[in-house]
Amino acid sequence: MVDSEAESPDRVLCPANPRPYVNTKLFSRVLKDEAQHFGVGKDKRIILPLDQAGWHMSQELEVPEGIHRRAFDAIFPRVATG
Repeated sequence: MVDSEAESPDRVLCPANPRPYVNTKLFSRVLKDEAQHFGVGKDKRIILPLDQAGWHMSQELEVPEGIHRRAFDAIFPRVATG
């Protein structure tokens, strides 16, 4: 979902329920933006725990250097929020 007021494909709004809008291409873009924002790369690395959603584990996903995905099992306990 692109912010039409900004008229820029670089600004993306996240709806309350993003599932209909999320895909491998969008998630690749998010990872790239986050890596740039936090300076992740050869000398600064992060481990990103993810569930096993298709767009999280896709072989087509473009994962920047320094980001290491780790899938957790479906039985992994959910963290309580709120």
